[in-house]
Amino acid sequence: MDIMKTLRDFVTLDIAIDMGTSSTRIFNRGGGLVLDEPSLIAVSATTGEVIATGKDANRLAGRCPAHIEVASPLSQGVVMDFDLAELMLRRFMSRLLKNRAMLGARAVIVAPAGATGVEFRAFENIATRVGV
Repeated sequence: MDIMKTLRDFVTLDIAIDMGTSSTRIFNRGGGLVLDEPSLIAVSATTGEVIATGKDANRLAGRCPAHIEVASPLSQGVVMDFDLAELMLRRFMSRLLKNRAMLGARAVIVAPAGATGVEFRAFENIATRVGV
């Protein structure tokens, strides 16, 4: 049994995700805080391409061309733009999963205490779509 647990721990990543209005934090079991970035995403309005996320998107705010929009996909702890929130979390997760977690990640997702079922499912669906 210990060999199976060790193998599972090697190929998966156990994390906790806190997608907040101001910042997104990801914690790794046994590793503590592994990502703490602003909940921002910069997207090209013409192509839809993600230009930057987190700290890089924050640096672009107010300093980028008109065709690049810096957005916060969450407001007051609630997902306001599902697609942008998914793209943002996908970028954050790709940083963490490099050279690790061949089978993806298992996650605990933090939701606001007063979240409705619909709001909670939005967080759950985003995490599922990015491979958690």
